[in-house]
Amino acid sequence: MNVVIEFFDAEMLENVYACLKYKFDKVYFVGEHDKMTLRDKSAFKNWLKKYCGVKEVVFHEVDEIGKIEYAHVVDRIAFLVEKEKNSNNRCFIDLTGGQDLVLAAMGAVAERYDIPMIQYNITTGEALYTKDSEGPAGKVTEQNIKLTIAKYLELEGSAVNIGKQKNIKDELSGENFRNDVRKIYEVMIPTPSKWNKFSAVIKELKKYTNGTTICVPDVELEKLYNKHKIEKRSFSDYMASLERRRIVTEYIADETSETKIVFKNKRVLEVIKDAGCVLELETYYTRLESSEYDDVRVGTCIDWDGIIHKSGDVENEIDVITIKDNIINFVSCKNYEIDKPELYEIDSVASHFGDKYVKKEIVTTGTVQEVCAERAKEMDITITLIVDKNNSN
Repeated sequence: MNVVIEFFDAEMLENVYACLKYKFDKVYFVGEHDKMTLRDKSAFKNWLKKYCGVKEVVFHEVDEIGKIEYAHVVDRIAFLVEKEKNSNNRCFIDLTGGQDLVLAAMGAVAERYDIPMIQYNITTGEALYTKDSEGPAGKVTEQNIKLTIAKYLELEGSAVNIGKQKNIKDELSGENFRNDVRKIYEVMIPTPSKWNKFSAVIKELKKYTNGTTICVPDVELEKLYNKHKIEKRSFSDYMASLERRRIVTEYIADETSETKIVFKNKRVLEVIKDAGCVLELETYYTRLESSEYDDVRVGTCIDWDGIIHKSGDVENEIDVITIKDNIINFVSCKNYEIDKPELYEIDSVASHFGDKYVKKEIVTTGTVQEVCAERAKEMDITITLIVDKNNSN
């Protein structure tokens, strides 16, 4: 049996990284009582067994009366090693992450019993073996597990609430819909701020909408132009652009006292009604099609405690999420100029789901003020500015 001894810390990815790389049979987590009681041990054990193939998980406290002493930690870890060696099991010590004092103690035990130590740079995936240069290679079966977004969130004690997924961001595999999103994006991208006004007008035409057809009195449409500060000509230009691309199949205006708009289908209408939706969907499709990521999701509703209730849950809807080599990236899409509140919003989410290794990104079509860009850099948030390459509607 292959046994790995890990230091249990707040960063869950550090706790499981060795088990993602190699198929260990048994894992000891040594650590402080307070940190271990913060997690649902049963759920964590089940996660390791279900996704990493671990057969046995044991939690072992190494602090006494709220404090950690070096000699005591060495004794407790040595006890575990001797126990496993007496059972003819092969031991490894993982130094990835953790508190310096405990890691030093683990290193001392490894030297005493000639145990291979393993360590990883999680950001790069590079193995840093400090003793026995081969580490587990050739001794333990490699598995190199790539987590999906759902599995990563489950590791962090959360869950994807499928029931809250918006219909427009579900069933995205069809090529026809992908092409429609691209066409709508082409219309939006030259003038994003004006598109937001256009979208707001379409959204308010709900009571004049029957399926995919809108029939609205011109007098009511004029009121919405004024309310959302968009000129009639700009509205008509958008309609002409959408009609050329067959997103709108019929547009009749200025012939009677009523304007008629017929959309290709309900899905494109839903995309247009939600001002930021097309940017989110185009960001999702672009990253999915790049084949750069192990998993990509859009419009994901995350339940923070992983238990789905009918009401009262703490939730966040994240515009786009990607994961590559077990490093997750939360992406916020903003179809307008961003400011500091948008930075704090994405940073707050990231800090809950593994702050140390989580990537944070804002995709925006708006301008970014220098003070905001500098603050984003300080907070380690990537800002991706989307500009119109063709500059035509």
